[in-house]
Amino acid sequence: MFQYFKHKEAEFLAEAAHVVSLTQEGRKILLARRPNPSAGPPISVIPCCVDFGAFPPVSPKRRTPARALLNISPDATVAAYLGSFGSWYLVDEMFNFFRVQLEREPESIFLIVSRDPASLFEAAAVARGVPADRLVIRSASRPEVPKLIAAADYGLFFIMPVFSKKASSPTKMGELLALELPIVTNGDVGDVSRIMNETGAGVVVEKFADKAYRNALLELEVLAPNMQQWREAAHRWFDLDRGVGSYDAIYRSLLNSSPDKHHAA
Repeated sequence: MFQYFKHKEAEFLAEAAHVVSLTQEGRKILLARRPNPSAGPPISVIPCCVDFGAFPPVSPKRRTPARALLNISPDATVAAYLGSFGSWYLVDEMFNFFRVQLEREPESIFLIVSRDPASLFEAAAVARGVPADRLVIRSASRPEVPKLIAAADYGLFFIMPVFSKKASSPTKMGELLALELPIVTNGDVGDVSRIMNETGAGVVVEKFADKAYRNALLELEVLAPNMQQWREAAHRWFDLDRGVGSYDAIYRSLLNSSPDKHHAA
């Protein structure tokens, strides 16, 4: 079955008029599979996109009411996770990281905005030595998400660094960048490391271990980002209008070309 679908995948990639990859890393892999990288349909990179208008930057003016709404102390350090439980997201490792955060600052809070049952997060947290009273878990509609995440000081997410994730473009990364919240994450996933380098918007952990987490927290503490660089890079990667324009340009080029030109590299 695997061989059958890999064969079909190769056919689709060869016969397509145009290929879109979510990541530069994915594009590199697709090109490496070709006997001749210049022969075959063009491959464009268009990451998952974010409506920056729906995710306005976090400011003290927005953080104060968000913390009041969630009953979080104004002085607490708040890490935030946005999205689903488990699957490709390394929940246990994130709680291990937050446990190290608690060693430094016992009053810290882990804010989790997810539609998954709170009991799943609570059980995983306790198993990793994180008291349930250090968690604030809320379900939210899309318009409510930025209002709740505004309570955070930084965003945290770890993704399983496996081969298939070379093609992964985490939407939550774009949302956190739009909110102008620093990010702690891991590398070897899509273009995450490249984006973090270009934005200067956070820290990439070296490995899933307490020592690496302590080092990451120290880096986060002294982070002094260039906000102009951050905003320009974030828009370049994730802006919704830019993404729509890129897809529109591809479809228009296909409509204006004859079938025999579809395979021009």
